[in-house]
Amino acid sequence: MNTGERFVLNLVRSSGIPPLMFGMTAERASEAMSQWGQVVHDIEPSGLMLEVRDEDWSFHVQAYFEHGNQLGSIQIWRPEGENAALVTFEGMDLFGMQAREIMTRLRENGDEIDETDLFNPTAHRITLGFNREDGDERDGEDLAVYFTSVVIAPPGYLESSDT
Repeated sequence: MNTGERFVLNLVRSSGIPPLMFGMTAERASEAMSQWGQVVHDIEPSGLMLEVRDEDWSFHVQAYFEHGNQLGSIQIWRPEGENAALVTFEGMDLFGMQAREIMTRLRENGDEIDETDLFNPTAHRITLGFNREDGDERDGEDLAVYFTSVVIAPPGYLESSDT
């Protein structure tokens, strides 16, 4: 995917990452993801998972089909390298901004953040899940300063999921 321009993934509330949209069949999702690179199909214990990334890990996206043949959630991993992708949600750089700043801005926008699990906070209303487990930079609570990954899903997913 390295074309010289910065690759941008824009997460859209309740919808997905266009052109990868919740509710798509695995076949349509694979077609949508193929514009980002070679799609790998894998069977996980929870169901089918489609994955696409580039060789230098400047982007890494996984699409999960936990409940049959419809896209149920998307996980985006922290981009790496000199030409790391820009991953945004409502104008926020999800991997370039510090995790605490993102959660503060979400709260300022009226979104409630559940930090029962400090390493994996969630924003239920907008159906975003965050991972702060891994990372070289740590804060005073031993949490990663930046998110390791972000999961976006359709409304109701977090209430009906074991994840």
